[in-house]
Amino acid sequence: MKMLKILAILFAVLVFIGCSDDCCGGCECVDGGGNPGGGDNIINSIAGTWEGLGMDDGLPMRWQYVFNSNNRGTYRHYYNNDLSGTGIFAWEQIGEIVFIIYTEEASGARSFFYSGGMTFNWGGMTFTKM
Repeated sequence: MKMLKILAILFAVLVFIGCSDDCCGGCECVDGGGNPGGGDNIINSIAGTWEGLGMDDGLPMRWQYVFNSNNRGTYRHYYNNDLSGTGIFAWEQIGEIVFIIYTEEASGARSFFYSGGMTFNWGGMTFTKM
């Protein structure tokens, strides 16, 4: 619980201090001029739709996360193929660390590492970009 509060505070500080105004909001700016490589591409962006599969008590679980380019997102959780939860979140990517703040939970900050590519591991599951 204490670690979540620390992560939430760290996230808030990094969001407000972060890159300069001309940088692309939490990404790695390659040319120092605000846009990676002079274009609009974000290096190793998590933006997109991701799905993680797992098991719980022998029953299938599936998580779907949509990371929108405006640093907002939605998720759906399926347990035994039935929709069991949905929600919205805010996210920020700083280098290889992605921070998620769930809007419906006061202490719902989470983070994980993402270094690019089509998969990342989080919560014991491998998420794949759809």
